[in-house]
Amino acid sequence: MKRRFFLISLSYIGEGALSGGDRISTEILRYWQEAFDVFVVSADDYLHVLHKTQVTVPHTFLLQSTVKRHDSLFHHASYILERTWKGIQWVLRQYRYQEGDIVYSSSDFWPDSIPAFLMKLRYPRLLWVAGFYLFAPPPWAKNSPYKGKNFLRGLFYYLTQLPMYWLIKLFADRVFVTSEPDKVRFVTKQRASEKVMVIQGFVCMHEVEPLKPLFRQLRKSYDGCFMARLHYQKGCLELIEIWKRVVEKRPMAQLAIIGDGPLRTEMEQKVHLYGLEKNVDFLGTLLGEEKYRIFAQSRVMLHPATYDSGGMAMAEGMAFGLPGVSFDLEALKTYYPMGVIKTPCFDIEKFAENVLLLLQDETLYRQLSEEATTLIQTVWDSRIRNQKLLQEFLQTIA
Repeated sequence: MKRRFFLISLSYIGEGALSGGDRISTEILRYWQEAFDVFVVSADDYLHVLHKTQVTVPHTFLLQSTVKRHDSLFHHASYILERTWKGIQWVLRQYRYQEGDIVYSSSDFWPDSIPAFLMKLRYPRLLWVAGFYLFAPPPWAKNSPYKGKNFLRGLFYYLTQLPMYWLIKLFADRVFVTSEPDKVRFVTKQRASEKVMVIQGFVCMHEVEPLKPLFRQLRKSYDGCFMARLHYQKGCLELIEIWKRVVEKRPMAQLAIIGDGPLRTEMEQKVHLYGLEKNVDFLGTLLGEEKYRIFAQSRVMLHPATYDSGGMAMAEGMAFGLPGVSFDLEALKTYYPMGVIKTPCFDIEKFAENVLLLLQDETLYRQLSEEATTLIQTVWDSRIRNQKLLQEFLQTIA
């Protein structure tokens, strides 16, 4: 009989592009059912994501939630507390331990991690796998995106993550991280290095490959494409500054923005201020074929994140042969060793120059396009990565 595998994903509330942690969760659910009897504990918005990404799960526990948005700090705190409480209630009222049970908390956010911790506390023989995919920067740090008016929001994020870091470090049996530098922060005398597993993310080539021939004749409507949750960490405001400089040299340049989030209004205000309404399209959250169609109609992926543990959004565009431009963040050195022009942090002028260079230099564009395609096909394919990850995980629990 298969071991039971519980995935707790109560943090996702249907806003913006899927986070890297959400994408990792959906792909684990897609491929790990061959090894485990899978159960999902979530609210209805995450189940909607599974439906859109064509992931079928045999068992679900649907926890009703009344909080859907968290634009303000108050609503953000309310959402955390309500969903955490819902998860705790499920553990106390509905969960019954069976020998061999595994629980995977899909993020370090309280609604995902605290119920999993409680399960571990009540049933020490249960195996807790904790996803921890981005360390919150102290809001006073030099590279923190939470400065000025965002200081309180950054402080809240930092302070709420601290206890979860220590609970995960002390009690989790396995930890999933996204980069080698993060791995060492979870290795202890009780947790060997092989029990902290690096997961860079996935690109669903099983979805991409059938669409490529269908999209081959599409007109390139967009010179640039950006996809992410519209959040300070993703360089969203810098993106508009960059595109302003691109348009100064290339007046008809078009930018597609996929995603939604708390910065959308401020970004739209900047677009209006700079007179870029005809140069920028806000497309909202797109999934599946809608998203891939925009990639196929674009020429360059822009990834101006100012604080990131890696990021897989750019990789999805690269699957369609789009070269990328990013800042030279430490985590991106291993994520994107080829197919991307790295820009000194955080030189907006140089970033715009690199975008223009790719749009003008056909030889360079072709070279990086081929590199991008090769990188995704050989390294990022979700089928390859999940098979390797599952085998490594099974070895650690044998």
